[in-house]
Amino acid sequence: MAPTDRLSLGALLLGALLLSNPAKAEPPTEGPSLADRATARTLFFQAVEAAQAGEHAQAVDLFDRSNRLFPAPTAALGLARALVETGRWVRAAEIYYDISRRPEADDEPEAFRQARAASSTELEGLAERLPKVVVTVSGCAEPAVTLDGLALSEATFGVERPVDPGRHELRATAAGCEPTSRAFEVAPSAVEEIALVLAPTAPPLAPAAAPPPHEAPPKPAPAPLPPPPREENDGAGFRITGYTLGALGLAGLLGGAITGGLYLKAKATAEAECQSTGASAYQCSQAGLDAVDRGRTLEPINTALFVAGGVGLAAGVTFVILGHVGDDEVAASLTPGGASLRLRF
Repeated sequence: MAPTDRLSLGALLLGALLLSNPAKAEPPTEGPSLADRATARTLFFQAVEAAQAGEHAQAVDLFDRSNRLFPAPTAALGLARALVETGRWVRAAEIYYDISRRPEADDEPEAFRQARAASSTELEGLAERLPKVVVTVSGCAEPAVTLDGLALSEATFGVERPVDPGRHELRATAAGCEPTSRAFEVAPSAVEEIALVLAPTAPPLAPAAAPPPHEAPPKPAPAPLPPPPREENDGAGFRITGYTLGALGLAGLLGGAITGGLYLKAKATAEAECQSTGASAYQCSQAGLDAVDRGRTLEPINTALFVAGGVGLAAGVTFVILGHVGDDEVAASLTPGGASLRLRF
């Protein structure tokens, strides 16, 4: 409908409202109050202006308010047209259908009859362009399906269901099944077939069954451990130790002999370079004093080397002897009178 037609329709509505409710001394006892009728007229004209300005969403709100205050075919027709402009074709088709089915009153204004006729014609054109969707669901029993968040009755499954043009989303759930969803876009006059398949939820893995209990055979008593094998004494360790100690003992004796010789030489020099001057008093040259100092240093060293050498040599001989005899041929004893070591060859 052109903008000029909408304005003339508004003027007809105003006349229709005035004719359908002539001025009375008392307000009407049934139907909308006089204030509601006046508000409905104001809202209607505001809706017409919004539609002419291309503000169709605002026109939907204003036409809807006007029609709820005073249900009139003219306001309902304006609402349906604004809904078509905003893409809400399903609701527009229902309003067109409702207008065309309203019974005609004897004193009905001409504007109402024109609105009814226009609704029938526009409904036929919209019905041809109204898109539809066919939804099927399988996989699980008693599924719950929503279209754009609104629940779908199971009675609509498998049959054409009108939808608004544009993008939509289907979602299906069922007990014991994984939820599924499907987004789709439908064009005017198109019929989309959407199949939703629900898959059962995978059951949780059962814990592994424990093996049946059984009595383990009695464990045999542990066998007594055999005595450790008697190691044969081949004497190699004793001999090596004996040779080492013997060599150290010989080195000590050799060191003692060398230091002993040096000591004796220093003593001879001191005797030659020192002269007695009285009781326990000596007068020595520098060489004599040096010889006295060397003798005092060498004396304890000489003694220590001889002692260590003798002990080392004796221990070395003992270990070498032990290395050449068996365990059974060695006998040691400790008595209050002393210790003894007996060897049998």
